[in-house]
Amino acid sequence: MKTDRNSRSGLFQEYLWRLKKTSPGEVLYRAQQYSLSLCLRNKHFRKRIENQFPVVDWKRIKSIRLPEFFGEITEESVEAILAGKLFTLNTPVSAIFEFEKQNRQYFNQISSLPCLDIRGVWEPARLQHITILLVWLTRNPDSSRAGNVRSFVKNRLIQWLRENPFLCGPHYQSAMECGLRIPVFVYSLIILEDLTSTQRHKLLQAIYLHAWWVYHRLSLYASLGNHTICECAGLIFSGVVFRDNAAGEKWLDRGRELLTAEAEHQILRDGGSSEQACNYHRFILDLYQLVYDFLRKNRIEPIAGIKAEFVAGEFFLEKMGDADVGDSDDGFAIAPCLAPKRVSANSKSHALTAFDTSGYSIINSDRVKLIFDHGPLGMPPLYNHGHADALSITLRVEDCPILIDPGTYRYNGVSEWRQYFKGTRAHNTVTIDGKDQAVQRTGFIWSHPYECTSIESRKYGGDISLVACHDGYRRLREPVRHFRRIKFFYPNYLVISDWFRGKGTHTYEVNFHLHPDVRIEKRGDMCCLAFRKGRLFLKPMAPIDSVRLRRGDKREPLGWYSPNYGIKQETYVISYLSAGFPHEIRFDTLIYVDGEQNRHIQ
Repeated sequence: MKTDRNSRSGLFQEYLWRLKKTSPGEVLYRAQQYSLSLCLRNKHFRKRIENQFPVVDWKRIKSIRLPEFFGEITEESVEAILAGKLFTLNTPVSAIFEFEKQNRQYFNQISSLPCLDIRGVWEPARLQHITILLVWLTRNPDSSRAGNVRSFVKNRLIQWLRENPFLCGPHYQSAMECGLRIPVFVYSLIILEDLTSTQRHKLLQAIYLHAWWVYHRLSLYASLGNHTICECAGLIFSGVVFRDNAAGEKWLDRGRELLTAEAEHQILRDGGSSEQACNYHRFILDLYQLVYDFLRKNRIEPIAGIKAEFVAGEFFLEKMGDADVGDSDDGFAIAPCLAPKRVSANSKSHALTAFDTSGYSIINSDRVKLIFDHGPLGMPPLYNHGHADALSITLRVEDCPILIDPGTYRYNGVSEWRQYFKGTRAHNTVTIDGKDQAVQRTGFIWSHPYECTSIESRKYGGDISLVACHDGYRRLREPVRHFRRIKFFYPNYLVISDWFRGKGTHTYEVNFHLHPDVRIEKRGDMCCLAFRKGRLFLKPMAPIDSVRLRRGDKREPLGWYSPNYGIKQETYVISYLSAGFPHEIRFDTLIYVDGEQNRHIQ
């Protein structure tokens, strides 16, 4: 369901481009899926699937051990959920309910509204608010409100199943969403000890039917990605429940097989994200570790050799910190306030940390943290969640965000904003001729991916020099290659140099996007940036045509920041502009963090 839903032409464009990237095996697989969905339109065919539900040994199911959950659940959050709070990714609850009410038919006969983001509709149906209450019950079994919480959970679960019968409604459109719901049903079976036989039957049937559907709708071939990990997690949880049955064994084996194969695909050798998206990396690492703990606790052989990937991945995320590069939909493996048992990263602080495979270099001093992105566009062949941010930087000073990644905003219903937040101009790098470094085919498909090359990574004393280049503009009629050097002079100077090689005359725009909390004062071509813990000066040192300061421009658009999914806010962007032949253009930008001046840079 990852499509540019604003128009039929966008949908047709995605299908056409996917077809160009599709192998014969995938064509056959998609044809089988389409044929099955046609058959399942028939209610009698669906009934046959529902009647396959096997008899299970309830005593064995009650012996299933759940994974550990970490994180604080406040009384306020419990109270809010009991009062009706849902996780909606800032989508109005009334819009979600209205869409669900009007779309109770067979799942593939549903059309999304042009302005509604289906991701927001799906979020509350992950039922992660129920997970929070279930975990709270395990920690507070003797609380005076435990009875009310149990009743609430049971009523909401049964209500959801009643309102969303098998394959009817929007919540069966994505196998990923079904995979994420399965663990919630399993937690409920184990934790709720006072279920009636009817309630147990409904939950077991929901697990079985969800797993059957996921198994037949797995995201494979060009669709391999974080969706696949969610689906496999669901298969493993349901496989453990139904492991006395042939279907359960099949689900368990398939889930473990795919998770093993995808570990090297999803988690790069240096621990980074193949999707070039930190939020999704956190998401899949948590799913992997949740499944690992679940299998281990139930004495089932976990995924062999995977723990080294966990350590590398946790190290990567710890070093990246709050850098939210690439797409982010604010999704969680368990729930917003809960995490699985995670391995320790055992990381030490270094002035320079390089992730060569992922393509990130991190400068980390007492006051300054800069991340230099010289990695690939994303996960081939479609690069779904990557942003065109080659040679972009983010900067924190005294742990305050100064130069920022723009975030994601929304996936669906606002194509012009989707294009902006993914695009090159929204990032702290150089845009040539107003074009992205790669070509956006749809909201989730890129073509003409660029290649970045790290040329230098050197530390001398307390100072650091990084140099990289990319070829994203080789597709231009008169191609250009962009080079960038980052020089850090300890403790508080940075010089960012951009130069070019190529043909023809072009326009060049260097953008520096500021966090909304940063106050700015422009003094000629120099900008004074004030933040909570100090000041920072940003000044071009080479001749340029003009310096512009913009904020919240809706026409282009430019000067926007998305702190959370579904939210965007105005922010300042400083732009340096020049035009000419590549060998004539150079940008040298000095960034000075206010403090005791103990150096002079010529």
